[in-house]
Amino acid sequence: MIKNNILSNDKARFSSRKGISLVEVVVALTIISIISVAAFSLILSSMDLENDMMRDVEISAAADDALDCFIFAETEEKFAEGMHALGYTCLPEDNLYLCYGDGYVIKVSCKDNIMEFVAEDDADVVIFKQTYTKG
Repeated sequence: MIKNNILSNDKARFSSRKGISLVEVVVALTIISIISVAAFSLILSSMDLENDMMRDVEISAAADDALDCFIFAETEEKFAEGMHALGYTCLPEDNLYLCYGDGYVIKVSCKDNIMEFVAEDDADVVIFKQTYTKG
């Protein structure tokens, strides 16, 4: 009888210990993992959005530069010189000017006082397109 009483006291002492069970640890790690994955995906999507916005700003600035060159060039030769100074490569047979950016290409054509500005991504999807008429 005394022996049973000692064993029951030992069980009570072990069950009253403060501690964390394995199930609690697994549940806590699962919750932390879910929160971490959600935060990581949010960070990645915001980085993609920032990259797209930076690309759009670069394309907008390039469109402004090409438009300035188009407006202020008195001849097609002056336009060609200005576009070359802006970093465009000329394809004379198509009267087309190309400028490559990070993940996009800009195509500018100029003929008969009309300039067309087109920006496409690497998959040839049009990002921005605008036509300008001089005069």
